Amino acid sequence: MARKTEIVGAGGIVLTPVLLGAADLLRMSAEGVDEVGGVATTWGVAEATAQLAAIDAHRGTFELASWLAYAGVLASIPAAVALWRLAAARSRRWAWTGLLLAVLGVIGEVVHLTGYYGLLQLLSAQPDRQSAAELGLAFDVVPFNVALFVPFLLGALAWLPQAVALRRARIVPLWAALTVCLGTVLFLGVGSQPWSTTVWAGALVVGLAPAARALLRAEPAVHAPVTGQHVPA
Repeated sequence: MARKTEIVGAGGIVLTPVLLGAADLLRMSAEGVDEVGGVATTWGVAEATAQLAAIDAHRGTFELASWLAYAGVLASIPAAVALWRLAAARSRRWAWTGLLLAVLGVIGEVVHLTGYYGLLQLLSAQPDRQSAAELGLAFDVVPFNVALFVPFLLGALAWLPQAVALRRARIVPLWAALTVCLGTVLFLGVGSQPWSTTVWAGALVVGLAPAARALLRAEPAVHAPVTGQHVPA
């Protein structure tokens, strides 16, 4: 049973960025983002109407992106637990911080799946597309909905303390932790664009691969608490 848990955890570590990255790329393809080279600098009824029209024209692609995003969120749950287990014994504070942000991220992703993918699937199917776009824009600025979106933003930061914890626990080499951190900072700074999403997903897969390998080795010392000595935070 323990071996199965480690396999699921290692799989989650690798699959989470792959699934979320693929979902984001397909989403942008369905919305036509790759045709304009990025996200629109202004966003109003005209842009939202065009977005709904593009989603309706590429509904299969957008729905596939939705399901891949859902799978990525599910994969992130065992991944978060596995990363915490690897680092908690030797870097408690960073590991717990990463786990807390990851939990917030899962909560936020559920809101995102519903309030973005689910809502846009519904709105794009409406016959009066302009009215649907206006409704979507109004939905986005309701204070309660904005507050619900906060955990999603905080969860995106989880990779940073997780990478630090893994490095301090000597689970991954310095280059791997830096790769994860740089990929995350780049994505947060630039946002979702085809190239930035690809770089982010690739950086996380490469940077977290040593952690997945360490988990599969199942060395008892990795999971056992350190006793009889001071444990750095």
